[in-house]
Amino acid sequence: MSRRSLLALAAGAAVAVAGCSSDPAPVPSSSSPPDPDEALAATVASEESQLIELYDATIAAFPALAAMITTIREEHAAHVEAVRPQGATPPTTTPSASTAPVVAGTQQVALANLIDAERRATGQRTQACEVAGSMQTARLLALIAASEAGHVEFLRRASS
Repeated sequence: MSRRSLLALAAGAAVAVAGCSSDPAPVPSSSSPPDPDEALAATVASEESQLIELYDATIAAFPALAAMITTIREEHAAHVEAVRPQGATPPTTTPSASTAPVVAGTQQVALANLIDAERRATGQRTQACEVAGSMQTARLLALIAASEAGHVEFLRRASS
């Protein structure tokens, strides 16, 4: 082998080694792809928190309703806990003055507004159930929807 051939071979080997070592090896992703149900759960938790704020505002405006609707408010808090991913911090349910729900001027109208909010929530949970990725999430959302449908009936009867 000539000296030139040996140098060319060495140079080629050096380039090949440099090329291999300069490209970092692909690092396998340690995190799995995001769970689509997590985003769904976050949306449901936010909507449930808004219901809690509405109940808190209604109780503040009409303390006489507290005995009747506090249990429903607590059920919504349980819904938030049920959909919240483990280890996630619970959302705050204290509304700021600028985002606090407006409560109607009479108890009857306030109850009608709660009924409407519960009906919307029932529909939202039903729709969320239909797009849930896992059977477990769909089942949980169906149970929450059923609970909210029960709230509608309870409030309807209480307001008549």
